[in-house]
Amino acid sequence: MRIPVIFLLCFTLAGCGTMAKRSEMAALKKPLNSIEFSSALDPYHTYLGLDQSVSSFTLSDLHADTVVIIIFSMYCLTCQDEAPNVNSLHEEVLNAGAGNSIKFIGLGFGNSELESSIFKDQYALRFPVFADPNKSIANAINVQRIPSFIVAQRNEKGTFEIIHKEEGRFYLLKNLIEKRIR
Repeated sequence: MRIPVIFLLCFTLAGCGTMAKRSEMAALKKPLNSIEFSSALDPYHTYLGLDQSVSSFTLSDLHADTVVIIIFSMYCLTCQDEAPNVNSLHEEVLNAGAGNSIKFIGLGFGNSELESSIFKDQYALRFPVFADPNKSIANAINVQRIPSFIVAQRNEKGTFEIIHKEEGRFYLLKNLIEKRIR
């Protein structure tokens, strides 16, 4: 009887360590509209709701209410382990018909376009993946650890704010997204 209780306590503590603390979340709730993504967008213009002539965009340009940003590195073993789970969650959103309101974007932390593309192809990610070789985007959204999972939601002013952040393996992201698609 003691072993399951100890295990449950350890699991709970480990899970809590992956989420941003409430005080950190308050600091993270800031508009993200100034962050620019630029890279080869083909064939994702339609998925993102962007005009074909666009070569860069900000979150405010997207036709979505919620954006899930997955920050990974090609060399990160945990990122590689989580890729199938991210794919499953993305498929769940699409199958529920919520693909127009919830968009996924991958961000290669310290990865070149080639490295980001290799990761995307190797794990058959069906959403756009952008390189962040200088970690400038990751730094702007205060990424401390990879993989990181960030959920940004459009507020009443039309700007995006971070409403959820998990670092390491994701535990609560799936529940949060499932609530949004029901």
